[in-house]
Amino acid sequence: MENMIWDARYELTALIMLILFLVFYQLQRSLPLKKNRVFMGMLVAELSCILWDLIASYISTWHMRYPTWMLEISNMLYFLFLISVYYLFSVYCRCTARERAADPILRWWQLRVPLWFAIAVLISNPWTKAIYDVSRENGYVRGWMYYYLIPAILILYTVISLAFVLYYRKYLSIREKGGLYAFVICTMLTSMLQIYFFPYLLITNIGLSTGVAINYLAMQNPEFDKDRKTRNYNLEGFGRYTSEQLRMGKEFQCMAIGFANYKTLLSIYGSQKMDRLLNRIGIRLRNHYNHAVTFYIHNGRFVLVFPRHIEINPIETELIAYFDRNFGLNKDVLQLNLRLAYLYADKQIKKPFDIGESLEMALDDACRKEIYQLKVVDDALMEKLYREREYHRALHDAIEKDHVEVFYQPIYDSKCELFTMAEALVRIRDPKLGLLFPDTFISIAEKDGTILGLGKIVFRKVCRFIREHDLDALGIQAIEVNLSPIQCRHRFLAEDYLKIAEEYGIDLNNIVFEITESATVGVARMGKMMQQLQKAGARFALDDYGTGYSNMINVMSLPFYCIKIDKSLVWSYFRHEDWILPKFVQIFKDDSLTIVAEGAETKDMTDGLIEMGCDYVQGFYYSKPVEEKVFLEFLKSHNETRKE
Repeated sequence: MENMIWDARYELTALIMLILFLVFYQLQRSLPLKKNRVFMGMLVAELSCILWDLIASYISTWHMRYPTWMLEISNMLYFLFLISVYYLFSVYCRCTARERAADPILRWWQLRVPLWFAIAVLISNPWTKAIYDVSRENGYVRGWMYYYLIPAILILYTVISLAFVLYYRKYLSIREKGGLYAFVICTMLTSMLQIYFFPYLLITNIGLSTGVAINYLAMQNPEFDKDRKTRNYNLEGFGRYTSEQLRMGKEFQCMAIGFANYKTLLSIYGSQKMDRLLNRIGIRLRNHYNHAVTFYIHNGRFVLVFPRHIEINPIETELIAYFDRNFGLNKDVLQLNLRLAYLYADKQIKKPFDIGESLEMALDDACRKEIYQLKVVDDALMEKLYREREYHRALHDAIEKDHVEVFYQPIYDSKCELFTMAEALVRIRDPKLGLLFPDTFISIAEKDGTILGLGKIVFRKVCRFIREHDLDALGIQAIEVNLSPIQCRHRFLAEDYLKIAEEYGIDLNNIVFEITESATVGVARMGKMMQQLQKAGARFALDDYGTGYSNMINVMSLPFYCIKIDKSLVWSYFRHEDWILPKFVQIFKDDSLTIVAEGAETKDMTDGLIEMGCDYVQGFYYSKPVEEKVFLEFLKSHNETRKE
């Protein structure tokens, strides 16, 4: 066995690079996850590996000057930290997989077995000389098991790491897989080159440091978990953090912070000023509650996550006191209407996304109230959440499996005393939940974007109905089809609906598109879409007038031929709570607009609405929305009888 002389130039480069990298990473404040702690452990182990490699190389080169025990310990620590880096990388891969998959393919104790074996071999090495032999005469020489044991352990941990990446590859992004593969290539290439081809050239740690740097850029940058506006952790980080806490069986508390008037302030002051204000709030929350993990979710909403032993009442009091003041934005002064929601996360919460969704729902409920009240996530709210989740499942199943049905509600023409129009209303017939009405799933469809596909399905079914039935013979002049605000903002809505109408071979003269008041806020965006459909023969009705979203200017600037007065306004009038209904009717009649009154439930109401001047009356007094077959029978029995 020959005495070894080492070239440490690459090792010094790796040392400088890793020290700078370690300081930079520590200053960035990463999300407190086990994966991030393991990555930090990799950095420390790699730094220790470089230092002990340099120390061991120096002592071994000048072995005559140092006692044997120093050679023994320095080399032992080098090999220990080298194997530890590979072990920690396999743990890191397991943590990455654990964030996305429920059951990793290996347990913690199984990962530690090769490490324990290596530690046992290193501890016994002074007697066995298996890995290396040191003496004052010969310095350091490789032992009889070196070429078999060290590469085997390094390769084993590399194979384990690759197994995690390959087994869970469908859960990993291309960037993440690239970072993990790059680490494996860099580390194994330099380690094997040094072991088998260039034993005198210390290049193992330059490969490890390069692999760590690539992995940082690909998936470990703390900025990935931070919101740019507030510099707090973001929504994705919130999901990852709470998921890990639940997996580890830890109980914790969440205090969600929102503002009832945030959207109004955003529309008045603009995103730049509001972002600056949110940044100030984020700094305050982060610095003042340093025992909590602070997240910015979206739309001016923050979440503070506290350990379970923290008393929450003083925190609520402090938050109320802090936000009960005016905030200055340059020359502007504004006040935030604080709303808080609280959740205690214990072992009863099974799914991590229950936390975020329940807090969102609780804040929504709190924002709808006029005065402040802490909204606590309780069993009733969780039941509501699970129910909405079932509606969400039913909605997607309905679109995928064609469980969507169209019901029709006849509309009475007060002049000819016949039912000459009908409104098409969507229903879902779910095998598990039964018949679902729009108020259970339309808001969900608008949130997740499925409203676009759902709207096309309804329009197709209406077009099929028109093609298969002679509307003139039925006495029907038009069928009303609802368009939600989300649909109206879709760039290609008109083109899509014109293609569907062409596919079924019908024109749009028999179609009236109902657009709700809330959609008329974006007048400029609406105009082009309405013109395209209007050229094809379609007409437009303003739906739900009186719900408080639009104004007369919006109504007059868009090509509506008809105004549908919301049932809430009708009911208020006939309950003697509000007397403005006749004035609205007169204003619209003066502008030659057709009036449809919704919500007529009694004969007195229908007679009063007709006497008031309403052209059409719609409501349960005549008929509820019914299935297509029942609707056809209704028309035959009522319209034909009246004609006779």
